[in-house]
Amino acid sequence: MNKGILLFTPALFIGMAACAPQSFQTAGAGQTSEGRPLSGHVSYAPTEQIWDVDVIRPGVWTCNTNFESSGEGRVITTQPLRCDDGRSGTITLTINRAQNQLVGSFELEDGESGQVTFGRT
Repeated sequence: MNKGILLFTPALFIGMAACAPQSFQTAGAGQTSEGRPLSGHVSYAPTEQIWDVDVIRPGVWTCNTNFESSGEGRVITTQPLRCDDGRSGTITLTINRAQNQLVGSFELEDGESGQVTFGRT
């Protein structure tokens, strides 16, 4: 597991998670740079300060990252992605507090890229 370079706070997702500060999960939607649909899930376990992020191209592949919050309070982090089809890449996660969203922009080693917005869309 990677140490994150930021602290995503559960307060960001209070509008999405009725039970904060308990663990919660929220869905996401987006598309690849070629316009193919993407979905995803993000979950947070506040006791362990662990984030788990899935980016899914339905019926084709799933990529995942999980990391521990660092406590720095920043709004952006870049984490490695590992995919079930053997590829890897990176995802940059950015908090949009004004919209109560987490935005994940990714690029895989073969150049495939896209974006998923978690929370209110």
